[in-house]
Amino acid sequence: MNKIAIGIHFDSLGEAYNFPENFQDPSFFKIMDRFLEFSSRRKFQYTIYVIGKDLENEANAAQVRKWAAMGHEIGSHSWSHHVDLSLLTKEEVYEQVYKAHEIITRTTGVEPKGFVAPGWAYSDDVYNSLISLNYKYDTSVFSSWVMIPQYFFWIVNFIGSPKFKRFFRRGADVMKSVFAPKDPFVYHEANGNGNLYVLPIPITKARIACWHSLGFVLGWKSHFKLLRQSLKESKAFYYTMHAGDMIAPSDLNNETFSRRMPRSKVSIEEKKQMFERVLDIFEENGMEIVTCHELAKDTFSRQEYEIQI
Repeated sequence: MNKIAIGIHFDSLGEAYNFPENFQDPSFFKIMDRFLEFSSRRKFQYTIYVIGKDLENEANAAQVRKWAAMGHEIGSHSWSHHVDLSLLTKEEVYEQVYKAHEIITRTTGVEPKGFVAPGWAYSDDVYNSLISLNYKYDTSVFSSWVMIPQYFFWIVNFIGSPKFKRFFRRGADVMKSVFAPKDPFVYHEANGNGNLYVLPIPITKARIACWHSLGFVLGWKSHFKLLRQSLKESKAFYYTMHAGDMIAPSDLNNETFSRRMPRSKVSIEEKKQMFERVLDIFEENGMEIVTCHELAKDTFSRQEYEIQI
């Protein structure tokens, strides 16, 4: 049976609202509970990439501890979700990686082994920081021309937001993503101090990236066709989701944020139905859902890579 993974970029409402003090964030409760309905019933574990600063709230941290105890992998999504992480200074990058690493370790009792950068904003400084903290794998490479319309979506939607400048600066990253490696590869630290195993986002031969949120744009019939193609053509398939993929319209108290995430207006009943169909496709194709760390182990233990993770 072929192994795949489901990774959740846990972009919280707390982060979207700029981390308000004492905020009771539904992302960590009823929103995540909707994801857990599926994993509990179908008997699989997610990889959940959390934002470190969210865990300063003990209620959020308690939920993450619970998820870890249930067997879900907890990965890092940086300290405060700077979407221009790749363009920060070396020192700023390390702080974003280290602070998240420290609080996740303290919360779960386990050092995270996997990372995904906010907005897929990877760089040498990001990778070298990860290697210094003994991370094993990364899923930040978005090796698809779809990054071009994604970039314009970001800057148009965030006009007037304090985050606009961070998104706008990412123009320098767009072409890097388009021509990035499409297959898993090993990143070697320049001074020979270690390696990082990189799993680019699954794409088709036409370099169309496949992740769940795209279904709300393409329409689900087209998305399911794309999903089947990606399953066949990717050397290491993982399915990226976001917390917003299970947000119900009633979960939001901020109309501006609702406009910036059009899928927030889709009913939770439809969202659950579409994810159920995704899981059916995985089952129909004989896929076993594992964590992203397990997928990385399986991928890089194959003879063609001649390296162990």
